[in-house]
Amino acid sequence: MTELMLQTLGSVISIAKGKKHEITDSPSGKAKRLIGIDDLRNDDLIRYTDDTSGIEAISEDVLIAWDGANAGTIGFGKRGYIGSTIARLRVRADIHLFAPFLAMYLKSKFDYLRQTATGATIPHINRNALESIPLPTIEFADQIRIAHLLGKVEGLIAQRKQHLQQLDDLLKSVFLEMFGSTSPNYEVWPLVEIRELAAKHKGAMRTGPFGSNLLHSEFIPEGDVAVLGIDNAVQNRFAWGEHRFISNQKYEELQNYRIFPGDVIVTIMGTIGRSAVIPDDIPIAINTKHLAAITLDRELANPLFLSYSIHSSPFVLRQFASKNRGAIMSGLNLGIIKEIKIKRPPIALQNRFADIHTRVDQLKSRYQQSLTDLESLYGALSQQAFKGELDLSRMRLD
Repeated sequence: MTELMLQTLGSVISIAKGKKHEITDSPSGKAKRLIGIDDLRNDDLIRYTDDTSGIEAISEDVLIAWDGANAGTIGFGKRGYIGSTIARLRVRADIHLFAPFLAMYLKSKFDYLRQTATGATIPHINRNALESIPLPTIEFADQIRIAHLLGKVEGLIAQRKQHLQQLDDLLKSVFLEMFGSTSPNYEVWPLVEIRELAAKHKGAMRTGPFGSNLLHSEFIPEGDVAVLGIDNAVQNRFAWGEHRFISNQKYEELQNYRIFPGDVIVTIMGTIGRSAVIPDDIPIAINTKHLAAITLDRELANPLFLSYSIHSSPFVLRQFASKNRGAIMSGLNLGIIKEIKIKRPPIALQNRFADIHTRVDQLKSRYQQSLTDLESLYGALSQQAFKGELDLSRMRLD
């Protein structure tokens, strides 16, 4: 067999596109697993088909999402028929190439695959671009070592992500236990509209400037006044996203839209119904028309309690759905948010939840930093590995 990899991907693999299959609800003993795009990431939802023909993958094949929003996603180690949006990359029999190594190498080419994809609205992998990817010349034993090393880091990354999800699940469980319909005294808590929880001054509930009041062309990449948008709340926690600023002169016109520490922001366009609490160290900032902002009466409502209620309370979510008559909402408005009803528990109980939320957030921050460090490590290791710059001599081939 050829010990070193050849010049381009197309010279060492064959490509076969999958086809559409019928999913069976009650698989027989002869049913085969059906592999779709979600299966390239994990095995959380395994589906089967009773079809007797198709493009079949074995665990030594590398799979790639060929069409759609996830085009370029890579998977390997799967067995079954592949769906119509998947392609199978099978290494030629005379080539000594370790499939997990190839899969990890192609993962590093994701940006290239997306940039070269065809299709204006639905991306499709460009076959010529895929086949022309140059391959590093790395001995087979080192391919195994690299795949093992990167696989270990990938496992740690997946573990950190799982920990973060478990902490989110914990908070939701605590919230429902404290404030759900089975909570003690739930029935005696007053039912109020969100507007009743706002501070008693003009503009306590507001959206950002509309129309010509704030144009995208007026944003600047650096400045003293930040402009907050959907990206700052889309994770249901405050996070800095795109850098948007306006001049101090423009701010003089828009001071009524200022955001303050402790305000609750809610996304009302695009990805709607997400919410977050503005941190205490926020610089001078305003919100765009894509956000609603609520300044609360702190004697009635804790910002963390209200924010969590907006994005996670089943009672609130049902109201959002009914306001839209069950359809997929394209947008909220301030009027709808003002009228949303919520059970108002005692402020001491809200504050207790906020304390728990804060402690869990501190733990999440440590996990998030660990995840960031691991992702940086993975990026650095993969770059060095695929350039042949890692010293792998002390790694055992067990």
